[in-house]
Amino acid sequence: MLAVIHRGIIPALLAFTDDGNPENWQQVKDVLHQALEGALEERSASLDRACSSDHALRQEVESLLCANNEARSSYLQSSAPAVTIKPGTKLGGGCEVQKLIGSGGMGEVYRAHDAPLKRHVAIKILPQFVSNDPDRLV
Repeated sequence: MLAVIHRGIIPALLAFTDDGNPENWQQVKDVLHQALEGALEERSASLDRACSSDHALRQEVESLLCANNEARSSYLQSSAPAVTIKPGTKLGGGCEVQKLIGSGGMGEVYRAHDAPLKRHVAIKILPQFVSNDPDRLV
Protein backbone atom coordinates (compact mmCIF):
# COMPACT_ATOMS: atom_id res chain seq x y z
CA MET A 1 0.00 0.00 0.00
CA LEU A 2 2.86 2.41 0.59
CA ALA A 3 3.64 2.48 -3.11
CA VAL A 4 0.14 3.69 -3.91
CA ILE A 5 0.42 6.67 -1.59
CA HIS A 6 4.12 7.35 -2.09
CA ARG A 7 3.58 11.09 -2.51
CA GLY A 8 1.59 11.36 0.70
CA ILE A 9 3.74 9.24 2.97
CA ILE A 10 7.32 10.12 2.09
CA PRO A 11 7.02 13.91 2.55
CA ALA A 12 5.16 13.37 5.81
CA LEU A 13 7.83 10.98 7.06
CA LEU A 14 10.55 13.43 6.11
CA ALA A 15 8.77 16.20 7.98
CA PHE A 16 8.49 14.01 11.08
CA THR A 17 12.12 12.96 10.92
CA ASP A 18 13.68 16.29 9.99
CA ASP A 19 15.93 15.97 13.02
CA GLY A 20 17.97 13.54 10.90
CA ASN A 21 17.33 10.59 13.19
CA PRO A 22 16.63 7.49 11.08
CA GLU A 23 15.31 5.69 14.16
CA ASN A 24 12.30 8.04 14.18
CA TRP A 25 11.55 7.21 10.57
CA GLN A 26 11.88 3.49 11.23
CA GLN A 27 9.59 3.72 14.25
CA VAL A 28 6.92 5.56 12.25
CA LYS A 29 7.28 3.07 9.41
CA ASP A 30 6.99 0.07 11.75
CA VAL A 31 3.91 1.40 13.55
CA LEU A 32 2.32 2.38 10.24
CA HIS A 33 2.84 -1.07 8.73
CA GLN A 34 1.46 -2.69 11.87
CA ALA A 35 -1.63 -0.48 11.72
CA LEU A 36 -2.21 -1.14 8.01
CA GLU A 37 -1.87 -4.89 8.42
CA GLY A 38 -4.16 -5.15 11.45
CA ALA A 39 -7.92 -5.24 11.53
CA LEU A 40 -9.55 -1.83 11.17
CA GLU A 41 -11.67 -2.27 14.29
CA GLU A 42 -8.54 -2.99 16.36
CA ARG A 43 -6.48 -0.10 14.96
CA SER A 44 -7.07 2.34 17.83
CA ALA A 45 -6.07 -0.17 20.51
CA SER A 46 -3.05 -1.20 18.43
CA LEU A 47 -1.93 2.44 18.16
CA ASP A 48 -2.46 2.89 21.92
CA ARG A 49 -0.06 0.01 22.57
CA ALA A 50 2.49 0.97 19.92
CA CYS A 51 2.62 4.70 20.68
CA SER A 52 1.89 4.63 24.43
CA SER A 53 2.72 8.18 25.62
CA ASP A 54 4.46 9.34 22.41
CA HIS A 55 1.80 11.76 21.16
CA ALA A 56 3.92 12.99 18.23
CA LEU A 57 4.35 9.43 16.95
CA ARG A 58 0.62 8.73 17.31
CA GLN A 59 -0.29 11.95 15.52
CA GLU A 60 2.13 11.23 12.67
CA VAL A 61 0.90 7.66 12.16
CA GLU A 62 -2.74 8.78 12.25
CA SER A 63 -1.94 11.47 9.69
CA LEU A 64 -0.38 8.88 7.39
CA LEU A 65 -3.32 6.53 7.86
CA CYS A 66 -5.65 9.36 6.91
CA ALA A 67 -3.56 10.08 3.80
CA ASN A 68 -3.73 6.38 2.97
CA ASN A 69 -7.53 6.36 3.22
CA GLU A 70 -7.82 9.52 1.09
CA ALA A 71 -5.47 8.14 -1.56
CA ARG A 72 -7.31 4.82 -1.68
CA SER A 73 -10.66 6.58 -1.92
CA SER A 74 -9.40 8.89 -4.67
CA TYR A 75 -7.86 5.97 -6.54
CA LEU A 76 -11.03 3.90 -6.40
CA GLN A 77 -13.27 6.79 -7.38
CA SER A 78 -11.21 7.79 -10.39
CA SER A 79 -9.81 4.48 -11.57
CA ALA A 80 -12.43 3.98 -14.28
CA PRO A 81 -11.48 5.63 -17.57
CA ALA A 82 -13.80 8.46 -18.57
CA VAL A 83 -13.83 7.27 -22.19
CA THR A 84 -14.75 3.90 -23.63
CA ILE A 85 -13.80 3.46 -27.28
CA LYS A 86 -16.12 1.46 -29.52
CA PRO A 87 -14.78 -0.93 -32.16
CA GLY A 88 -14.58 0.80 -35.52
CA THR A 89 -13.65 4.17 -34.01
CA LYS A 90 -11.02 5.89 -36.15
CA LEU A 91 -8.27 7.73 -34.32
CA GLY A 92 -5.77 10.26 -35.63
CA GLY A 93 -2.88 8.88 -37.62
CA GLY A 94 -4.92 6.24 -39.40
CA CYS A 95 -5.61 3.90 -36.46
CA GLU A 96 -8.90 2.05 -36.20
CA VAL A 97 -9.92 0.50 -32.88
CA GLN A 98 -10.77 -3.18 -33.20
CA LYS A 99 -11.54 -4.40 -29.69
CA LEU A 100 -10.95 -3.98 -25.96
CA ILE A 101 -8.05 -6.18 -24.85
CA GLY A 102 -8.20 -5.53 -21.11
CA SER A 103 -8.94 -3.04 -18.37
CA GLY A 104 -7.95 -2.40 -14.79
CA GLY A 105 -6.97 0.24 -12.30
CA MET A 106 -4.45 1.81 -14.66
CA GLY A 107 -6.77 2.14 -17.65
CA GLU A 108 -8.08 0.31 -20.69
CA VAL A 109 -6.03 -1.24 -23.51
CA TYR A 110 -7.45 -1.61 -27.01
CA ARG A 111 -6.25 -3.47 -30.06
CA ALA A 112 -6.18 -1.22 -33.10
CA HIS A 113 -4.95 -1.42 -36.66
CA ASP A 114 -2.54 1.23 -37.89
CA ALA A 115 -3.30 1.46 -41.62
CA PRO A 116 -0.26 3.54 -42.66
CA LEU A 117 2.10 1.14 -40.87
CA LYS A 118 0.05 -1.93 -41.85
CA ARG A 119 0.25 -3.47 -38.39
CA HIS A 120 -1.67 -3.96 -35.17
CA VAL A 121 -0.99 -1.62 -32.27
CA ALA A 122 -2.13 -1.25 -28.67
CA ILE A 123 -3.86 1.92 -27.50
CA LYS A 124 -3.99 2.63 -23.78
CA ILE A 125 -6.55 4.99 -22.26
CA LEU A 126 -5.44 6.29 -18.87
CA PRO A 127 -7.81 7.00 -15.96
CA GLN A 128 -8.32 10.64 -15.01
CA PHE A 129 -6.17 10.47 -11.86
CA VAL A 130 -3.20 9.60 -14.08
CA SER A 131 -3.94 11.74 -17.11
CA ASN A 132 -4.59 14.83 -14.96
CA ASP A 133 -1.27 14.46 -13.08
CA PRO A 134 1.52 16.24 -15.01
CA ASP A 135 4.19 14.36 -13.01
CA ARG A 136 2.96 11.07 -14.51
CA LEU A 137 2.92 12.23 -18.12
CA VAL A 138 5.97 12.40 -20.37
